[in-house]
Amino acid sequence: MLTSIGHLIASAWQLELSWRSASTFGIVAEFVTAIVIFVWSLLCIRNGWLGMSNLATSLRDYGKALLVTLVGIASVIVLTFFAAVPVAIYKDHESLRASVRALHEESMELEKRRHILFRSDPLFVDLSYMLQAFASFRNAARVPGGYDCAVYITAPKETFDLALMIGNLSVGPSGCSTLGPFDFNVDPIAEKDALGGMVANKIVFHQRADDVPANQLFNNLGNLIQCKRSYVLPSTPLGLLMNSKHFIWLQFGSDVRWSDQLR
Repeated sequence: MLTSIGHLIASAWQLELSWRSASTFGIVAEFVTAIVIFVWSLLCIRNGWLGMSNLATSLRDYGKALLVTLVGIASVIVLTFFAAVPVAIYKDHESLRASVRALHEESMELEKRRHILFRSDPLFVDLSYMLQAFASFRNAARVPGGYDCAVYITAPKETFDLALMIGNLSVGPSGCSTLGPFDFNVDPIAEKDALGGMVANKIVFHQRADDVPANQLFNNLGNLIQCKRSYVLPSTPLGLLMNSKHFIWLQFGSDVRWSDQLR
């Protein structure tokens, strides 16, 4: 309550100053000037500089003049201030309406972005090229009767969501069997694979040395996100996945970002 009243007083005062093209110092100076003139006049009378010797009479007359002057200045200030109050309330109301309208528009925009990736979003471009990279990998890894490929994904908690997004979206265009990432609380073996040999700001791209389609995928992904090649395959038994002709292990680091985030 007191904060609102203080804000209203401050707004009305600033409005009054703008109307008068003045400042708080300038208004105070008006009162000070009247008092200084009064004191100076009394000194002149006392010393006979103005040819007047009756100090009591002069004091009474000049005192009345000073009082009238100060009351007049104060009256103008008070009346202008009260006139500014409803204007300040209206301006605050309009400002609040504008803020609410802007907030509503931002809320609608955020709601749209929860469901749509706009073509102007960097992530739209990154994901588009990422899907194309896995689609190219599928075409290169094609064998009679289908696709003999598998993707294993591990990630620490810092980049788990990024790894999960890339893993889930890559399944369709790659046509590969995809495993992971796994929650360490559920699968402690995954923690060993995820953290052992991890590079913080890169994806360690594990593959077989003679895998040509994997080389192509590494190059395409490397244009989108920081990757480091490795020919070391996981020691964890992964069943039939390890028997795939084109086996890839994407080991996410703890600070992996898209390349356009690093520019």
